[in-house]
Amino acid sequence: GEMSMFDGEPRFASCVTLENSRVAVLTREALMMVLTDQPVIALVTLLALAAAWSAFWFYAAQDVVARLAAWAEAQRAQGLTAEYAGVAVRGFPLSWHVTVDAPAMAGTGPTQWEWRGERMTAEIRPWALRDVPVTFPGRHEVSGGAGSVAETLALQAARPDGRIVLVANGKLALLALDLGDVRI
Repeated sequence: GEMSMFDGEPRFASCVTLENSRVAVLTREALMMVLTDQPVIALVTLLALAAAWSAFWFYAAQDVVARLAAWAEAQRAQGLTAEYAGVAVRGFPLSWHVTVDAPAMAGTGPTQWEWRGERMTAEIRPWALRDVPVTFPGRHEVSGGAGSVAETLALQAARPDGRIVLVANGKLALLALDLGDVRI
């Protein structure tokens, strides 16, 4: 709720006490007056916010890597192949630019499908956490079928852009790909 002091948006935080308590209210107007009249307090506040954002960014970057590993493990537990050579998170301080090297997924059973690519990227932006632009640069192979109906396509697109939209619980709501000028 503290960000509402700066952006004017409604508060979304609450507090529950374990015993009777006395509390004080600091309004946005009062805070702005103190920050204007006391530049040292403004500087300390700015430094505290920058430190908090930096700590959160690095925590979230590690969390992205851990969640990707957990997701891949969950896919493997369901009998799928889900692997990658490495993950890097960059973009401090404005976004989390995630690069996944050599991603691959495969399913078994009668349909037997497989996807392997050189790279996948995702740009997670703090102002749009559930709307994630993705790219699939390089060569990607998609295979499907078995026996005489098996087929493998090698794809490379000039604009391998896409978008993932997630709902509040993190489930996939939309996956859109624009493979403009694709070469097969």
